[in-house]
Amino acid sequence: MRRRCQGSSSLLDPNIVARWHLVVVTPLLILAGQILVNETASFLGFSVTAQPDPFRTWSPARAVLTGIIFAPLVETLIFQWACIKCLQMLRLNAPVILVISGFLFALAHEFEERWPVDMFIAGLAFSWVFLVETRRPKGFPVLVTVSVHALFNAMALAISV
Repeated sequence: MRRRCQGSSSLLDPNIVARWHLVVVTPLLILAGQILVNETASFLGFSVTAQPDPFRTWSPARAVLTGIIFAPLVETLIFQWACIKCLQMLRLNAPVILVISGFLFALAHEFEERWPVDMFIAGLAFSWVFLVETRRPKGFPVLVTVSVHALFNAMALAISV
């Protein structure tokens, strides 16, 4: 009988989600979620400021090195690896861990004048990927999460060009 981890659920079961789905589909789902939230908020009359292009003043080389390589690695180590490991030591369940980690990720990106809900969605998704890979036998939580984050940032960079 397989022992379930504390706070585990089918959404965190690595047998349900293929690794390539995590890497390829998750960035698309983040983008779709952000668009849906922004459009819904605008429809309901909330003021959703246009997100400034974080890459607008950077050279292409700096945008790629920082946005696609350096930031995903550093942010994964801080907001997923360190944050989730600390929260797991407190024996919090997975949904609480996801919300706290996502909130901290959004809070760290507030200085970019982005709508915090957008970054919360991304933070939730990155934390979810990390937890799924943590539970996978022979999983690579840091590598896969960095890959998802890098692909998401690459999409944002491509859209801003």
